[in-house]
Amino acid sequence: MSSSDSFFLGRLPSQPLSPMEREGLIIVELLRRGGAQMIYDCMREDDLIAIMGYENTMFGSDSSVRHQDPAVKPHPRGYGTFPRVLGHYVRERGTLKLEQAVFKMSYLPAKVFGLKGRGGFGSAILRTWSFLMRKE
Repeated sequence: MSSSDSFFLGRLPSQPLSPMEREGLIIVELLRRGGAQMIYDCMREDDLIAIMGYENTMFGSDSSVRHQDPAVKPHPRGYGTFPRVLGHYVRERGTLKLEQAVFKMSYLPAKVFGLKGRGGFGSAILRTWSFLMRKE
């Protein structure tokens, strides 16, 4: 452990920390100082496509509503999860049909989490989405 560790810990412990303990303390310190955002790019596209094909795979985002500040670059999941599924995997690649994607983004999560009366769409909405999703 180096003396720079005291920056994150506020003290030097008598015993060395495991890598996971150090990581945890760094995360807590970053949160204490206002947070940080990270983007990990570690999944392979073919794995992602295989996962999408599973019947019970759902699409969602763990992002929250954020204040629009031009100085802050938000994490893509805050605005891009559903457009990515619909634009890239439905319209461009044809990995999923529109109905499958909408089901995995709406009805299936509502059903799994017990949100009664949520997640359903009428055929008129699907026709509108189909029109919007068409390739030029």
